[in-house]
Amino acid sequence: NRIAIPQNRIARPQNRIVFSNDRIARPLNRIARPTNRIVIHHNRNACPYIQQIARKTNFTHPNKTLPLPTQTHHPKMKIKLLPSSFQNLLILLLFVISCLAITSCDDDENIVPKPRAYLRLTYPEKKYIKYDGDCPFTCEIPVYSQMENDKDYNAEPCWLNLKYPTFNGTLHLSYEKVDGNLNKFMENTYTLASKHQIKASGIEEQQIARPKSKVYGLVYDIGGNAASPFQFFLTDSSKHFIRGALYFNAVPNVDSIAPVVDFIKQDIYKMIETFEWKEEDASTGSAKAVHKK
Repeated sequence: NRIAIPQNRIARPQNRIVFSNDRIARPLNRIARPTNRIVIHHNRNACPYIQQIARKTNFTHPNKTLPLPTQTHHPKMKIKLLPSSFQNLLILLLFVISCLAITSCDDDENIVPKPRAYLRLTYPEKKYIKYDGDCPFTCEIPVYSQMENDKDYNAEPCWLNLKYPTFNGTLHLSYEKVDGNLNKFMENTYTLASKHQIKASGIEEQQIARPKSKVYGLVYDIGGNAASPFQFFLTDSSKHFIRGALYFNAVPNVDSIAPVVDFIKQDIYKMIETFEWKEEDASTGSAKAVHKK
């Protein structure tokens, strides 16, 4: 029989080819465990495919067994196996990492996330000077601040901006003359402060009363991420009214600006404590400050 006959189609192939000069392919060792070998007969008229396999194997001796290549990947692919020592080292490394990961998860109570850090600011020394401008009031302001006129086109006389260049903040001051419309100014102040309740965590109110200097008012301490963390108004109940609102030229973030707000609050309270109204001189028409203790 000139056709190659597999001896056992069911058994596990062991990938070996046996070449024989016999005309008939004989099964080898019928009693032993089948090895599923292919017997090839050397004949000039044999199957061309089998002859091609025989030429590639470079074996011409009869009855010589040749194991087939066990490579199953593409012939152009190159597979480089790692050295056994390196494989053992890699396995040991993975084992150590796994042990560390397991032991680190045992004590979850001691894991504390680090808080977000912010830049540390250097605060200037507290020193104050007296402000006595053209407006009908005087007060003390810090030396590291700058009092400027409001340059907005809707600004009215005695609308001022107390700027803090170091902290990128501004205390906006708006003065109004009272002519039977005090309740209107007070309601506007309350409305403007209440608009920050959306972002605020709470609003604390504190009354101001200095009867000897005729200074009365209310302070709004606004907590949370409000755009304006501090507002107030002062009046003498008959002629004068002034409103103040603190703003920063930055995105509101209570964690980052809280120390700065507390620092500037001290300056605002100092301003309120030293605030005085000016009285007009009937002869000259000019205003002068009234100092009462």
